[in-house]
Amino acid sequence: MIFFPINQRLRAQLLVFCSIIIFSHTGFANIVLEPYLYQEGFEGTNPVQFWTTNGTYTVNQIGITTDKAFSGTHSYVIDITINSGSYFYWKIPMQNVPCENILNLSGRIWAERIAGTASSVKLGINMFSSHCGIGGCDGSSPLIYNQWCPVSLDAVSQAEKSTFSQIQAIWGLTGNNLGNKINMIGIFINGSAGDRIRVYLDDIKLEGTIPTVASFGTEISSRWALYTAKFNAKMNEITSTHTNAQNNINNLPGNLSAFELTLKTEAQARLDYINANYSYTTITNRGWLTLSEYNILNYNPDQACGIVDGIYMHRAGTITRKNHLLYNVLSTKKTTQAILPDASNIPACIKNNI
Repeated sequence: MIFFPINQRLRAQLLVFCSIIIFSHTGFANIVLEPYLYQEGFEGTNPVQFWTTNGTYTVNQIGITTDKAFSGTHSYVIDITINSGSYFYWKIPMQNVPCENILNLSGRIWAERIAGTASSVKLGINMFSSHCGIGGCDGSSPLIYNQWCPVSLDAVSQAEKSTFSQIQAIWGLTGNNLGNKINMIGIFINGSAGDRIRVYLDDIKLEGTIPTVASFGTEISSRWALYTAKFNAKMNEITSTHTNAQNNINNLPGNLSAFELTLKTEAQARLDYINANYSYTTITNRGWLTLSEYNILNYNPDQACGIVDGIYMHRAGTITRKNHLLYNVLSTKKTTQAILPDASNIPACIKNNI
């Protein structure tokens, strides 16, 4: 195994021919790049560890072997028979490698389907964002079985896909808030009960020109600080609205009509749901808000305020109840909640006209 987290000889060559290389993530400070190389030929200590599965399997052979080798005299073999489940993953742990600029994974795979025809294998990566902890994994499959086949993967392109997934999951997040790191090289085997697959791996490389660990750490902290400011402002708004909604409910007069009591109960139910299922303190300490959390925390207190407004308007005679209490949207806030035909109130602010 050869492992150069910061290869001094290559760094010196780079500085001689290219001076120092820097690039800017849009809108952020410059970060320093350097060559990176991780290489594994399985000629020494075994770096592979079991990762995870959703089933059970029987090991026929696993570990460093001399049965086959693309180069040198050794490779790594995983020969399993699947008893149940569909995925079976092994890993080579990595030291949180910054995944920006240029970084590529390559290797050689010899795969044999001993039993069954549906099993498959990929060599890939797993990455994560150091602040929100969300990431993803993907890999590349051999095109031909029963012979050594090259596989390769553009890790930076996969990081961009991971960033997109994080943006879809977290409120207010943009690509300019994130920085992805690789924490493992993955060996991803998929199949079904009865399948037997034998996989040999050799000449695994992760190489490119990436940010230094120190400059990348500083950079992604700066990126995340922008999200933190946005997040804190939104949480202050949400918790303030929740407090105001509860105060408004508590301050309702005691002589409410039966209909108005029903509305009060509905308003309180919006807040009680949050109190029972969410913790503002936990979310604030975590430092980010999922979209599903946002949809509830932003919507329910606002709706509770609107219902209380409706109670006062009903008492003043500016609106009357016929079959339904009619709500007119004044707010720019949106909801995906369905409005059913038998709904007693519609989720929006109210007014005395439609």
